[in-house]
Amino acid sequence: MIWLAAGLLAGILLHLLGIGKALRENLWGKAMAALLALLLFSIGLQLGLYPDLAGVLSRLGFWSLILAVAGAGGAFLAGFLYPTRRERFQARREGLLEGDSAEKVWGLAALALGAVAAGTGVGLWARPFGTDLSTLAEEGTQIFLVLLLVLIGRQMASQAKEVGQRARSEGWHWLFRPLLGAAGSLLGAWGAALLFAIPLPWALGTAAGFGWYSFTGVVLTQLGGPEAGMLGFLGNLFREVLTVVTVPFLMALLPKEGRWRAVLPGGATTMDTTLPLYATAGDGPTASFAVVHGAVLSLLAPFLVPFFFGWGL
Repeated sequence: MIWLAAGLLAGILLHLLGIGKALRENLWGKAMAALLALLLFSIGLQLGLYPDLAGVLSRLGFWSLILAVAGAGGAFLAGFLYPTRRERFQARREGLLEGDSAEKVWGLAALALGAVAAGTGVGLWARPFGTDLSTLAEEGTQIFLVLLLVLIGRQMASQAKEVGQRARSEGWHWLFRPLLGAAGSLLGAWGAALLFAIPLPWALGTAAGFGWYSFTGVVLTQLGGPEAGMLGFLGNLFREVLTVVTVPFLMALLPKEGRWRAVLPGGATTMDTTLPLYATAGDGPTASFAVVHGAVLSLLAPFLVPFFFGWGL
């Protein structure tokens, strides 16, 4: 958590000190897109290198996918319970994205999907040869993420005035919306458990991770055994991948005042791993809300995962 905050602060200082001020804004955007592709490639590489990936997916993959869709979808749909008069007017006035904005987000979706697929393919190819790239992939993910956060911090600082105006106009709404998305995730998982005969403690415990797969997998392994832990890991990993693939499309389809709903499916990942997506495909206020949203859910997950696992018993 400390190094994530340090990356953002470094980017803010970069802007305040005027470093790189001579560079055109589109060059900063290209640098962000390149680092995003490298980050997603390294995430895909970790997935491809996972031991016995095929065996694990055959046993728990279907449940994991169902919970990923139910958690992310439930959070997204819950956002529509909270419209505003201003937003309804904005939606009628703006409609869908057009022109350069549409090309940007559709292109980002192709970039995200291609990078994850390429990384997974390389991992699957390298594994039979005994090539251990796991450590390199993990370190690469951290390095690329920190560099991206520096650029995101610079972008947020450059749009601080607009973000400040938005925060003053929204007020407590920025804190309520993450809770709304969290409730939608848990309700989605509860419904999926009933429909697909998934053990309720496993389903609720997985959903309460909000995409934080490393933490959720460890906690559920301790509470419910290795299979529960693997479901928690894969369910939240798939949610992150699903977010990566779908967020650019959601950003393209939602009117400007409703783009905050595209943040809800990302869960706790919106303050780190998936934050570059919102910064690249969205705008300053959307990226700022993504940081707040991810921070709130990251604080809640350590308490909610064991609570809802035990509550479902």
